[in-house]
This record gives sequence, structure tokens and C-alpha cells, in this order.
Amino acid sequence: MSDESGHKRPEIMLDTGLAFFGAVVASVSHEMNNVVSIVDQTAGLLDDLIAGEKHGVPLSIERLEEAVKSVQRQTGRGLALVKRLNRFAHSADENLIEFDINEALENLTALTERLANLKRAALTFTPAPEELLLRGNPFFLQQTVFTAVKIALTDIDREQTVAVSCRRDGDAVAVELVSPHPLDPADSRFEGLRTIVAHMDADLQLEPAGGPATIRLTLRNATPAP
Repeated sequence: MSDESGHKRPEIMLDTGLAFFGAVVASVSHEMNNVVSIVDQTAGLLDDLIAGEKHGVPLSIERLEEAVKSVQRQTGRGLALVKRLNRFAHSADENLIEFDINEALENLTALTERLANLKRAALTFTPAPEELLLRGNPFFLQQTVFTAVKIALTDIDREQTVAVSCRRDGDAVAVELVSPHPLDPADSRFEGLRTIVAHMDADLQLEPAGGPATIRLTLRNATPAP
């Protein structure tokens, strides 16, 4: 497999890309399963209310309203998840496109929040104050940030926060992930990050190595739109 410049991509790009895609889909499917389970339970409640009314038990309008609101909340949540997953899936359509970096990272962090929630921690995203339209590969960008988030969540404590943000950096764009605890630059997963970043024509930095750390991705040749 080759990129648009004719350079052959290593197999690790395909392997890690599939693993990343699968991890996001698996996480969203868990959330969708929760949505369907709650709707199913609510349907059971409605069935009980109907059965009770048939046997002379007065129908509780309050319980009926509560059940309807529960279904509405969950269907709204489910539709939002499907929309986000669809947007994420289309980020792999083409190797080089113009895309909104704020939108791509906001969507990714929303899809990834479950990983932080499982640790009783938090994941936040602060967008650049202005629109940043970049020409590049949104899938590789999201894969890099996702991998960095997983590294930062490895030893995180409850109620700590991993913060992702992006901003202008001269003629480039900087994406930063701030970890609440030290990160080990010898962690083998950083090698995977470097492999992806090499195909993005970007720089990857970890600083400092001995304290709460920042992973910084600088997209050198990506010029923000005016």
C-alpha cells in the first residue's frame, strides 16, 4: 500500500489503523447497547402499565410521562452517537482532504469519553477559538490523539483529567494533550505514535518526561485557513 507521494506505508499503519478503528467502534457499540437496554426496559415498564390498566389498575400519567421522557432521552443519545460514529467512519474515506480540526477532535474526544469514564476520570477538549481548516489526513490525526489519550489514561487516578486542545502555532497547528501524571518516553506505544506522525509530516514532542506531561503534535505543513 502506498500513499499519494508513492512511498510505501509499513504494514504497521494498516494494523494499527484497523485496531484504532475497531476500538472506537467497540466503545460506541457498548454505549449503543446501553441505549437499547434502557429503551427495552422502558418498553417493559410501558407493557406493565398497559397490563395493569386492563386489570383495573388506574394508569399513572406521571409514570407514563417519565417513561416517554426516558425513551426520548435515549433515542436522542443514540442518534447523536450514530451521527458521531458516521462522521468518524468517513474520516477514513480519503488520504488527503481539507477538514475542520476542531470538529474532528471534538468528535473523537466525545467518542472516546467512555474510556475515561471507565477509570472514573475525565477527558476534555478545548477547541481553537477560530475555525482551523487543514489539508491533511484526519484519520491519522485522530489515531494519534486516540493513542495518546490511551497512554495518558493508563495510570490515571479517579477524578483526574486528561485535557486535549488545539491552537494556532505560527503557520502551523499545535495539538496538545496534557496528562495529570508523568509519561514514560520509553513506552513502546510512543513508537507507534512516531510511526503515524512520520506519515503526517508533523513533529511529536513529550515534555517534560519527569512530571505531569504534555504530548504536543505540531502539524508543520498544515496552514490554517484565514
